[in-house]
Amino acid sequence: MDDIPLVPVRYGSVLKKSLYADAYFKEKMHAYIDNLNIAYVAFTRAEEELILFTPKPKKEGTFGTLSRLLYYCVNPENEINCPEEKEKPVIDLATKYDQEKCCYEAGATWRSVRPICRKEEIDTMPEYRSSDPGKRLRLRLHGKGYFGDSNERQYGNLMHEILSNICYADDIHNAVLPYILSGQLNREESMVIETKLRTWLSQPEIAPWFAPGARVINETEILQEKGGFLRPDRVIIYDGEVSVIDYKFGNVEQKSHHRQISRYVSLVKEMGFSQVKGYIWYVELGIVQMVK
Repeated sequence: MDDIPLVPVRYGSVLKKSLYADAYFKEKMHAYIDNLNIAYVAFTRAEEELILFTPKPKKEGTFGTLSRLLYYCVNPENEINCPEEKEKPVIDLATKYDQEKCCYEAGATWRSVRPICRKEEIDTMPEYRSSDPGKRLRLRLHGKGYFGDSNERQYGNLMHEILSNICYADDIHNAVLPYILSGQLNREESMVIETKLRTWLSQPEIAPWFAPGARVINETEILQEKGGFLRPDRVIIYDGEVSVIDYKFGNVEQKSHHRQISRYVSLVKEMGFSQVKGYIWYVELGIVQMVK
């Protein structure tokens, strides 16, 4: 050990029973001081009023968190012992703590003062002329063109994104909703997509992939031995068996798709899973091909 200039040690409570106990407690003390300094900065930045929310400790114990320390200071059941500070005046914080409401209040509540507008000083327009916008104005949707014949790639990317947010069949609506709120889809387009997804996911061969009970891992990168990442669309782990699924929204089956899913299957097997099957799902074609 003397020949090693530096030894990496994982910081944790286990160190207090090791040779590194002194370093552990020193580091812990500095961490406490840093947190107290940060709290001081936060508490002294308010100009008019400070409102603070902290979780109430479930049980008494050591001051492991700032919220526990604050609760100890304001709780009238606790007595703070500081012999070295006995001669100095002390503010009893507990007198302003309401135990029923679990609320500490001190000082007067600040309210902004806004000028009151008198009715007689407000000028009103007797008439406001406007015209029907008709077709002159319309909402610009980011997703416009997803369903055109020349935008197959955009459509495929959109469907991949939506499917990546679906763990189980019941998640379909919540997976589509953000695209409506962001303007990428209008109501009609979203209804078309939801209908398609419910139809696809209810197919006998597909439904088990989206049934509750299995562990689902969507769009997660797998690190390769020589660097680089591969990212299967969907991995399902159930009762020791693993299914690796890749979605394809094109209308052509390609051999490269088989090579791609084979690499996914090999990587998962290297991770310690023995029963692994790969599937290529040509969604629009309604075809599922298994790759071992």
